[in-house]
Amino acid sequence: MFGEKYGSKVRVVRIGNFSMELCGGTHVTNTSSIGMFKIISEGGVAAGIRRVEAVTGRGALEFVNSVEATLYEVSKVLKSTTKEVVRKAEGLVNELKEKEREIEVLKSKMASSVADEIVNSAKEIKGVKVATAKVDLDADGLRTLGDRLKEKLGACVVVLASSKDGKVVFVSMASKDAVQMGAHAGNIIREVAKIAGGGGGGRPDIAQAGGRDALKIDEALNKVIDIVETMLK
Repeated sequence: MFGEKYGSKVRVVRIGNFSMELCGGTHVTNTSSIGMFKIISEGGVAAGIRRVEAVTGRGALEFVNSVEATLYEVSKVLKSTTKEVVRKAEGLVNELKEKEREIEVLKSKMASSVADEIVNSAKEIKGVKVATAKVDLDADGLRTLGDRLKEKLGACVVVLASSKDGKVVFVSMASKDAVQMGAHAGNIIREVAKIAGGGGGGRPDIAQAGGRDALKIDEALNKVIDIVETMLK
């Protein structure tokens, strides 16, 4: 090997007729003394360097027993045999995906129903309809609902809020006409979120913010009318 210096003797490790390496590390006299050999991980640790981790002998046996015990526990949870556990898991995953599709359909229907209620409760200020609501949706759901409301309301400002797992999310949207009249979704959401102990901002037409106090959501939404009124020309 170029660039290396060797002494009068060089250690060479040979395994059968298929591997012969220069090595100064610790080795066994015969591979049979290693016993069972099980690779448990492999990955890159630096540029051009990979690490292979394995267990041998009793350690390998304990590892295999551990995997077998885990497989047995999983089969019990899935109410299956160890041989059928993969098929059962695949069936449950497919069933879950189908349920998720059904949930999305129901959410869409619910959003349509909620949208109609919000539209009916919208208030008009200087030619701009202002709609606010607290709904049980995640951030993506709030944006989807907001887009639907904009289609229904025309010139409008929409501010929606939700609370999940103690986290408050606000989404504010303003139509093109409303923005031209002075509305700014980012500035609206900033003031609204402050009331709920949070902050955020965004573009004139769409913005998102978080909050920490779910009990302040109604108070925050009630301020939207005043905030928008001061913006509109």
